[in-house]
Amino acid sequence: MSLNIKPMLFGTSGIRGVLGRDISLKTIRRATAAYIRAFKVSRCVVGRDNRAQSLLLHNTVVEALLSYGVHVLDVDVAPTPAISRLVRELNADGGVSVTGSHTPPYIAGVLYFYKDTGELDWKQTASVESLFDKINELSPSGWRNLGSVEHVHDAREIYVKSVKRDLGRIQNSKGPILFDFGNGAMGPYASELIRDYGLDLVPVNYDPIYDFPSRLPSPIPLHLAETAKHVRNVKPYLAVATDSDGDRAIFITKNGTVLPGDVTGAIFARVEAVSGVKKFAVTVNTSDVACDTIKKAGGRCIITKVGPPAIVEAIRRDPNVGFALEESGKYIWRRFTLYGDSAISVLMMYRLFDDWEAELASLPKYYVIKREVRVAEAEKEAIMDAVKSMLGDAKRLITIDGLKAYYAKHSWLLIRPSGTEPLIRVFAHAGKSREALEFARRGVQMVKDARRSLSNAYKNT
Repeated sequence: MSLNIKPMLFGTSGIRGVLGRDISLKTIRRATAAYIRAFKVSRCVVGRDNRAQSLLLHNTVVEALLSYGVHVLDVDVAPTPAISRLVRELNADGGVSVTGSHTPPYIAGVLYFYKDTGELDWKQTASVESLFDKINELSPSGWRNLGSVEHVHDAREIYVKSVKRDLGRIQNSKGPILFDFGNGAMGPYASELIRDYGLDLVPVNYDPIYDFPSRLPSPIPLHLAETAKHVRNVKPYLAVATDSDGDRAIFITKNGTVLPGDVTGAIFARVEAVSGVKKFAVTVNTSDVACDTIKKAGGRCIITKVGPPAIVEAIRRDPNVGFALEESGKYIWRRFTLYGDSAISVLMMYRLFDDWEAELASLPKYYVIKREVRVAEAEKEAIMDAVKSMLGDAKRLITIDGLKAYYAKHSWLLIRPSGTEPLIRVFAHAGKSREALEFARRGVQMVKDARRSLSNAYKNT
């Protein structure tokens, strides 16, 4: 596959799709069995988000683990960052989070974690996939060989205690924190943590509700219009929104501006670079604001594919990679865990800066326009091959994850197939808004033209 398209079991992050159409209970049973065998898992943390289908998948994962004699540490409804952290805190060999993450309510998903708290990287998922086809049905060899289930009723307390151990003391006199939980799983966990620090919390969309009635899970500007209005009224010291499983942190200024994740990521990265971190993992779709800021502070960017598996692979490969960021609002401090945590991101921002919005003024300014085109999953590779032939005027073409065409130093167009949805995503980047808009329009048109050509070719066969 010429453009790194991966139409296999695992997508950009875990296994994800519509239950009954893209994934089945049998698929998850076999994948979990392959995961157990690949990493010799004998003790495993399992949790889920609050989607309707997640309980069914959660039980399926537990069934597979029990069939292979695994001791299950069941934390029930919990944010993915907490599940990741509890792998270490409960001395487990791995962890499974059943979650659709930032996707719409009808999407189901399962994420698998290694014992170091990081999601499985590409090499590790390949190990699971190589075993997947060799597993048919799970057939326990007798009740004495079954695993066992331990319900971890104090999971939230363990999470809070361990985060406070990692972060240390935080001054609590700067003002309230407005946190939009999006009716996801992070609400109870982050609320207890923030209030345990003695900080003033203004919770928004707090209750975990299966169909996310207040807004869609992805914390993008389109979904955060009402939250932004609330921020303008309250004017808290910090305002942030997360997705359904709590790894993304999108910050909002007092005037209601929803900031891109790579902008706030650049603020975090600058502090880390000044503190001595040498290398930073940055995904290919991230604005140049991050790497420009990192380089100016004396650090070096390691460019990766999109998604936690690629990010954590870079961290595992190089001990000098101390911080990672993604434009979606994921920030990973190696010294804490190998996964993004919106609650930690909020507390770090609160702790680091007396006036965090003032930090924005010193960042370089670029414009990023994001678009997407819906396509059939089976057509992605052919469409991307056709788009590649249309990029002949680019000065430089990078194919680390999709097609990234440079036309000038800070002017580029990235076209990449989504690893989680039937979409091709278009990212346009430039120093002027008009130029970025033109790049975005051009990128969308390329994808549509390629799709149309492919459709016509089918009709003529």
